[in-house]
Amino acid sequence: MQRTPRIVFIALAFVGALLLFAKLPAAAQEKAFAPQEFNLVDNYLEGNIMNVSNTVQKDVVVTVKSLSRYGQTTYWQGTARLGDIEPGAVGFVRLRYGINAPAPEKLSFDFKTAKDAQPPQRKALFGFKGDGQGYSEWFTLPAGVISLEYTYTASWNGTAQIGLENRQGKLVKVIFDETLAENATREGIKTLKAAAPASYRLNVVSPGSWTVDIFQENAPAEETKAVNGTSEEAATRPVPIKIRQEDSGVTVITH
Repeated sequence: MQRTPRIVFIALAFVGALLLFAKLPAAAQEKAFAPQEFNLVDNYLEGNIMNVSNTVQKDVVVTVKSLSRYGQTTYWQGTARLGDIEPGAVGFVRLRYGINAPAPEKLSFDFKTAKDAQPPQRKALFGFKGDGQGYSEWFTLPAGVISLEYTYTASWNGTAQIGLENRQGKLVKVIFDETLAENATREGIKTLKAAAPASYRLNVVSPGSWTVDIFQENAPAEETKAVNGTSEEAATRPVPIKIRQEDSGVTVITH
């Protein structure tokens, strides 16, 4: 049987690698961006994105996610359109941070072009937790589809209820209502379709510990403009968030 020369296999493998590489987006072909100097200022997340490549990065869109320490929970996310960024220049990001969202412990950055970018599918709005019954503070939810994710752990045998109440005192959504044995745990998600922005609070009757995290589904993207070469300075600058870039694209924050 005639054997195929080894050089043919090598050539085919080389061509295949080139084709695979060609399919990757520009941001995946090289580490073109380096996040720098991110701070949380007056409920805005601010920072610079530097173009560390040797080419102009066209019509850049970045989605920033605020994560828990080990990256398992997304506290908040926002999207900024930075435009074209020259080599060595920076785009300035300024996004309104989620009200009541926990302070970021990690930041992750996803870069796309405006043509390929999709609006964020979910935006963290509020997070509440407690032990026992009571009311949360009032908060405003936007129009659209709202997700309410809950966890509950019973401290003794009994019935627990967590509800969403409007300004008129009406219970508009029962988030959780169940009788459980001591130490039993439940978790789940309920959906609210809000026709218009309105104020709500949580009404909790609970012999146990609970959490409720509230998200806006299909949230519109927020946009900012690029500032090439320099970064805009905030009026007041707090202690900066110290960040360290990891190979995975996740930035570790230490306070």
